[in-house]
Amino acid sequence: MFNQLCFCCEDHSTAHSAEDLRKGLAEDLGPRHTVVVEEEGTALNLADLGLSVSLISGDKGKLTGAVIDLPDNANLGNVSLVSRAFLGLGWTF
Repeated sequence: MFNQLCFCCEDHSTAHSAEDLRKGLAEDLGPRHTVVVEEEGTALNLADLGLSVSLISGDKGKLTGAVIDLPDNANLGNVSLVSRAFLGLGWTF
């Protein structure tokens, strides 16, 4: 069974492309973690953290939301790390 953690980007001036979001998250997470854009910009893979992120696009390809799928065995430290990275980019729960 999966749970989800959702983020939104209400201020469209801070909305990012998938690549911009990947770069921002990678910078916040640090060099030990890898963030990969997948499926033509509709998902991010954070495999070394055991998480995947589905991306929701709005106008002009800018991202307006992200959904992190949380497996039952998700490492809460990793979830917290990724959550702080999203919050650091100006996204909200």
